[in-house]
Amino acid sequence: MAWPARFFPWRAAGGPKIRVAVVGNCQARPMAALLSLMNPGIEVRTVAVVHLLRDEEEAAYAPLFREADFILSQHVADTYPCAFVRTSELRQRYGSKLLLWLNLYFRGYNPELFVLRMDGRTPLRGPLGDYHCRAFFEGWQQGLPVREILARHGDPEYNRERYAAVPEASLAELQRREELTQTRILPVLRDLVWKQRLFFTFNHPSWALLEMLAASLLELMGLSAAPRRSLRGSEPLGMIRIPLNPWVRQAHDLKFPEDGTWTGLKVRNIGPGTVTVGKRKVYAPEDLVRQFFAVYDAHRAALQDRQTGGAAVT
Repeated sequence: MAWPARFFPWRAAGGPKIRVAVVGNCQARPMAALLSLMNPGIEVRTVAVVHLLRDEEEAAYAPLFREADFILSQHVADTYPCAFVRTSELRQRYGSKLLLWLNLYFRGYNPELFVLRMDGRTPLRGPLGDYHCRAFFEGWQQGLPVREILARHGDPEYNRERYAAVPEASLAELQRREELTQTRILPVLRDLVWKQRLFFTFNHPSWALLEMLAASLLELMGLSAAPRRSLRGSEPLGMIRIPLNPWVRQAHDLKFPEDGTWTGLKVRNIGPGTVTVGKRKVYAPEDLVRQFFAVYDAHRAALQDRQTGGAAVT
């Protein structure tokens, strides 16, 4: 049974710790690290990364969930394949010690990105990890030369025609998601989103944004943030970095700096139905498009009828 938050003031060093379990997507591990850094009274007992879990692993996690004072979870739908991390299941089993936090997601910086799922679940990997660029994929489908594809991608008007509604629609979707949780940071996000870069890809937020969300979670637990070392320069979700969409930068008169490089992952092997990637790599734009072409050519039979509009975006 969870203790009421009033029993958990900010703890002095050496005092009893609050045991938490963190449940979520790729944001869960950075969130767990942040909570421990921001308050030394937090003890993270486990981090359950939902897309890596299967039902048969429930026995390993159940004792850790039972022993936790709080289970801090993103909202997980009832249709999710792994049943024991669904929000409805966690609420039924653990009641008031379940606290829900927002799954940070914003497509407004690079609305051209999408995830291409070959079997309805597994992403097709490439030089940008799980992410693909619509102009590159559609250009490959249409047999366009690399130079023309890059000119299309870099044309603000081309991007405006396709993506003008995306930034506000994405913020509206984020508000809908936040209403399913107990954290509240959307007003701050709206205020800052065009002043500093808060996301690297649509589901990979910056350390600064995660820190704001962690502060909201600490408040829900009746805790405050302790003084800590600076986290500047550390971006656990910043491995993939691409330039802002040309129309987005122009339309919102964005001033925050970026180096304009395409930083992805080295493609090590392209085989039947598989693509393996390795360490980070900075790509010249032409080389990046050609590397995507190599991936698509190897999967031509599976991709020939696939349209980007129908590909799952996560």
